[in-house]
This record gives sequence, structure tokens and C-alpha cells, in this order.
Amino acid sequence: DANQEMIARSLKEGFSLWKKAYEAAPAADGKRADHFEDGITFYNYMFDMESAEVSKKDAVAAVMDLYDQRAECYGEEGYINGRKGFDYFYKYPEFATDMEKYELLKKSIDTDGDSAQYFILNPMTALLSNLVIEKKISQEEGQEYQDKIRRTLRYGLANCEGARECEPWKIVDEYVPARL
Repeated sequence: DANQEMIARSLKEGFSLWKKAYEAAPAADGKRADHFEDGITFYNYMFDMESAEVSKKDAVAAVMDLYDQRAECYGEEGYINGRKGFDYFYKYPEFATDMEKYELLKKSIDTDGDSAQYFILNPMTALLSNLVIEKKISQEEGQEYQDKIRRTLRYGLANCEGARECEPWKIVDEYVPARL
């Protein structure tokens, strides 16, 4: 298909340009994480398109490496662990165990506390419920993290501002309490 060929050619050219810019200055100007995010976007696209350039396994490894490099450059440990756990849960489920996904999300909420990101709550809740039922984590740990999730949700709903920021919290609020 001509359209697919055009997309593949554009991807290859864009990736080549990104790689040069990234190798020259991974943190760009040190004020924004664009190079890391752009690289993650490229590798996610290659993962989805089963690119001949990169295997699925290598694409996932590259994404996780870019997250690690971003964390090294900018900090944001809680956010980065949350993104990694989220991606493993939704995008790359076969590349990590449920316990590995849970541990990343657990680190995220432990680091960020009540101000943890909204996007970790749905996968964290699903994993927490399943791991308690499967007796892979104790009831006590399950209760501790259920409380942390509820506090984070309350904090997010109480402190979000405007429709754009509050809408994701409202969506999470429709799922999380019922699952817990």
C-alpha cells in the first residue's frame, strides 16, 4: 500500500533526525523532556507497526531506557515509574509480570504520595485487587495501598483546576472506588 510506504519512509527519516538530535543533546535545552518523549513516540509507533527496524522487544527496551534516562536527567521518579507501570499494563502487557507492573506503580504512589498521577490509579487498582485475590500480596499490604489510592483520588479531585485537568480525575473516580 502506497500510504503505508509513505508512512514508513517518513518514520525512518524522522527517526534518523530524532536520533541525531538526541545523540547530540539528550536533554535538549535542559528545560523540557521533548527529546525523550519524541523517542518514546517513535519506538511506540515502531512497536505498533512491527517495524523491520526494531523488534517489539527492542522497542519496549528502548522506551524503558528513555524513561530511565529522563528520570536521571529530570528526576520525577514517581511520574516515571508510573508511566512505566502504565505502559507495561496497557501497551506491553506481555513484557512484564503483574507483580513487576504493580511494583512500578507502587513505587510511583510511594514517591508522589497523595499527589500521584491520576493515570496510575486504574491499573494500580486492578493489579492490587487481583494480586490480593491471588494471595501474591498480603491483605495488610492490600489495605495499605487501597487507602493510598483513595487518598490520592480524593486529593486529585479536590485540587484539580478546570475541566481539562479535572475530567481525567472524574473518569478515574467512576472506576476506582467500585473496584476497591
